[in-house]
Amino acid sequence: MRNRTVIKADTRDAVAECVADRFIETVRTLLMEPDRVRVDVALSGGTDGTAVLRAINDSPMRDTIDWTRVHIWWGDERFVNAESDERNARGARKALLNTLMRSGAIDGSQVHEMPADPRTPEEIEAADQAENDELLARVTRAFQATIIEELGLKPTMSAIEDPELAKNHRTPALDIAMFGIGPDGHFASLFPGFPQTLIDDANILCVGVSDSPKQPPLRTTLTVPMINHSARVWLIGSGEAKAQAVKETYSRRNDPDWPASFARGTQETIWFTDQM
Repeated sequence: MRNRTVIKADTRDAVAECVADRFIETVRTLLMEPDRVRVDVALSGGTDGTAVLRAINDSPMRDTIDWTRVHIWWGDERFVNAESDERNARGARKALLNTLMRSGAIDGSQVHEMPADPRTPEEIEAADQAENDELLARVTRAFQATIIEELGLKPTMSAIEDPELAKNHRTPALDIAMFGIGPDGHFASLFPGFPQTLIDDANILCVGVSDSPKQPPLRTTLTVPMINHSARVWLIGSGEAKAQAVKETYSRRNDPDWPASFARGTQETIWFTDQM
């Protein structure tokens, strides 16, 4: 269980503030590293994730970050219209990003939203699961290309065999990846009993989910291999409804019944909660 830690606060609000404080301090520290160009972070939606973003926005330390060097991603997204309030990205904009963008601290090129559903309501209603699956596969392949372009290059055999090429290879990785934990132990859109949770191919970074047990049913999500390339993986679960999920995901390892038990950062993995 090396690098697995629990940080407990007294209340749900205190959990959000604790994560926000650690986020600000971590990003500031990373940006001071020699030769550091940027920091890449994945935000979370949901009650806990949005509360953290509000706490960052409200923090007096918010503007001590050089946001011009921070790139924003998401661990998963609801595959709905871009303007839908169900979108994690839309919630993040309201909670934090709009403030940063209005001030000029961050611009659109630094915000990497997962794909939105481009179809009309009528086209969505008429589509069957095969059509949904094909569309999700197409958009996640395109988004994976964006991840690779921004965060690193996949190794080729020539790169593996040639030291000069190999030294320029970077595995796509986030500096911080934050996730809320569901009462069922899911994180991102990786659900108990779903095949996406068990993907262990490092070449698959992003996939679609067409039958999510939570509404809306169509989603896109980072995979466990992509998530676990992150330097820091933070899992947030506050409130009594998530108490068992926090306990089970922390105490287990790679249990498909509790997907967040697969989470593992290369440097640290932290559960933030008010329950343990």
